[in-house]
Amino acid sequence: MLICLTADHLIALHRRIIAETGGPPGVRDPGGLQSAAARPFRSYGGHALYPTLEEKAAALAEGISRNHPFVDGNKRVAIAAGCLFLMLNGREITAPEHELEQTAWALAVREIDLPQLAEWFRQHSREKA
Repeated sequence: MLICLTADHLIALHRRIIAETGGPPGVRDPGGLQSAAARPFRSYGGHALYPTLEEKAAALAEGISRNHPFVDGNKRVAIAAGCLFLMLNGREITAPEHELEQTAWALAVREIDLPQLAEWFRQHSREKA
């Protein structure tokens, strides 16, 4: 059974990130936040749109980045949420912090898309020992 991140989990993650790194707190778009949280588990015709863990993590991160649900910190929360989702589901992240920052920025400015982000997560994570 997969562990999912709800909108409430994402709000808690946002609060922690803002407390640690600065910026104004708050949710700007509650509907966009709910949509981003639900996105990894969407299906069509009985088939998951994002079948792998990495695709689900990428869908979550991209949803947050595109929907811009928070007043500030959307890039930080997007990449952190994708990583947290993977970690809660048995993966560990192997990327250094500067690569996480670069990837969050690339996602925000649409230099990478969901399949590329899923592949990045595949290459920068492994099963927990």
